[in-house]
Amino acid sequence: MSRSLELNIQKTIINLKKLNGKKSLWKSRRVNKILRIRKKQLNLLLNLLELEDSEFNMIWNRNMDLLKGENLKFSVTRVEIDLLNGHASKLTGKIDKEGKIIAIPTGKFNPFMSKKFFPKIYSGKIDAIGQLALNSTSLGINLITRSRPKSFIGSISTNGEIQMRVSEKLNEFWQSNNIGQIICDPFGVDNKRKNEFLKNKDIIMRKVAQKLKQIESQLMS
Repeated sequence: MSRSLELNIQKTIINLKKLNGKKSLWKSRRVNKILRIRKKQLNLLLNLLELEDSEFNMIWNRNMDLLKGENLKFSVTRVEIDLLNGHASKLTGKIDKEGKIIAIPTGKFNPFMSKKFFPKIYSGKIDAIGQLALNSTSLGINLITRSRPKSFIGSISTNGEIQMRVSEKLNEFWQSNNIGQIICDPFGVDNKRKNEFLKNKDIIMRKVAQKLKQIESQLMS
């Protein structure tokens, strides 16, 4: 299993070098491909460290415990104007350097998320370095005016499951504003817990960088 992961990581290294050397691709297309490969590379490295590094597993599990929380407020802090499409059915995000969860729409708008509906519940997962992905799992129906979620109340379990439900919404006449960004402070005023999480995240990412450098050296030898 470890060998298979290493081979796949080597493939990502090779593919990234090829992409960085190509000038014929549209810049935006090349950047998107690079970002997708880097994300894949990161997850492969995390899986490899899980198999090989007991300290990594201890820190990872500790961070999952630190993320656990109830009655968390997820606030819509930015909107996007879209006259045709409804709210995004998928969100992706991360925990930033301040310890806050930031989630934004990703991918294409799902046809069922038209102007007639709004997301009542988003559900998904978050990991020990703050990567998260959410999907709309329950919809509300707009009757007369259009509803735009303003905030959600949610929870994070020890295994990283997130579920958040609309707690406050706005009625909009022009029906043009969609969710553009959602922010949550999972640690609240508990700075000790936040600082430990961020310190552990830095350790994890250093381990990832060291492992990647080791595999790159092996590939070049």
